[in-house]
Formats: sequence, C-alpha cells, structure tokens
Amino acid sequence: MILKPLLAVLITVSAFASIAQDEPRTEISDDCLTVPTKLTVDGPTAYTFALNFSCQIFNYEMTVYNSEDEIVFESTAVAEQWVATDAEAGTYTYKIVGTMGTTIDYYHVKKNGTVTIVK
Repeated sequence: MILKPLLAVLITVSAFASIAQDEPRTEISDDCLTVPTKLTVDGPTAYTFALNFSCQIFNYEMTVYNSEDEIVFESTAVAEQWVATDAEAGTYTYKIVGTMGTTIDYYHVKKNGTVTIVK
C-alpha cells in the first residue's frame, strides 16, 4: 500500500507548484536590473542583449519574442546572453520572471519590455 502515500505526496507537490506560479509578481526595480533598449553594431558587444543584474535572482527565465510573437530566444541561465547578430532589424519583446530575496523571505518578480535592433 505504498501507492496511497506516494499519490498524496505527488498531489501535494503539484498543488504547491501551481500555487507558486499563480502568485503575483513584483516588477524588478531599475536598481536591480539594467536592460538595453537598443542593439546596434557599435561597441565590442555588437547586437548582444546583455542584462546587468545587481541583485541576485533565482528561478530565472527569460524569453524574447519577435513581432509575430514567436520565441527567438529563451534561457534559464542569468549569464547567458542573446546574441542577435542574425536577427532582423525591428522591435522584440522580452519577458523575465524569477524569484528574489532569501530562502525565507522571497518574492516573485517580473520584467517585460522591448528592445529594438538597428541595422
């Protein structure tokens, strides 16, 4: 009869996971995150969408969409950058979600915006 306790654990874990996803998210402050608004060929990091976090973030996910709402880049690693050298000129939308704080006192965060590629 190991099946009943195992099923109870799975249901409980699933319920907590869905609750966490439904929690409201606080906007990431500009003090914690610097995001480029325009990507050009100029500079040593040409066409690189490099985020600069000054606060620690966990459970990080970033997704970049083109004008047709298609995913052109996604990552769960803060250090990974979108190098948009082959991307067409235009405006792209990004969505960042994660968790900030400590293991005891944490809050879910988000940041949405646009970046324009100029060629």
